[in-house]
Amino acid sequence: MRLFIEIEALSLEAWVGILPQEYQASQRLIVDCKAQVAPRHWPLQELEDSVSYAAVVETITEVVASQHWPLLEELIEALRQRLADDYPLLDTLELRLRKPDILEAVASVGISLQWQREGS
Repeated sequence: MRLFIEIEALSLEAWVGILPQEYQASQRLIVDCKAQVAPRHWPLQELEDSVSYAAVVETITEVVASQHWPLLEELIEALRQRLADDYPLLDTLELRLRKPDILEAVASVGISLQWQREGS
């Protein structure tokens, strides 16, 4: 049995980028997150036995808002590290960061990361 929590298209205002105009104004950032959870008990009866997707959204929002991120790569690693540290029941993590309003000819540009906890 594998249990996943999924967060699709979390839209945030972020200070991200290296261009001069990206230091002048925030821009929209879309975050997708899929995480495999190792629940303490199954079937779940208490939220404490798993990971709250609402808490994960709050953590992502907090990290994104914490500073200006020159590179998406810095931000995605900070998110990975914080989520792995804060939620020990996460076995795997897939993150995708997209900047939808950067290039006129494409819907969005971005990066993605896949991580697996050692021993999982």
